Amino acid sequence: MLKFTPILDSPSIQFSEIDIVYNRLEQVLQINSQNTTIDEVQIYSIIGQAIKTESSQPTTSITVDVASLAKGVYIVFMKSNSGSISRNFIKI
Repeated sequence: MLKFTPILDSPSIQFSEIDIVYNRLEQVLQINSQNTTIDEVQIYSIIGQAIKTESSQPTTSITVDVASLAKGVYIVFMKSNSGSISRNFIKI
């Protein structure tokens, strides 16, 4: 499991509430939340360029296909009913 560094966090979402798992074989990010529904996931390059947006009905689990992303560092920004939270993601 990868460890993600918090940046730009909303104080209403706890770190332990959101898990992000990168599956290298399937080239997906699996985002799971214990108590918070996820409305939207946005992926940004390290320089702030919007790369990908995944919107869905509010859910506690969402899968994001990252196969088209080049190797590098990205910021995963998640919006929920409780606020927003972001995590770093390294695609190798």
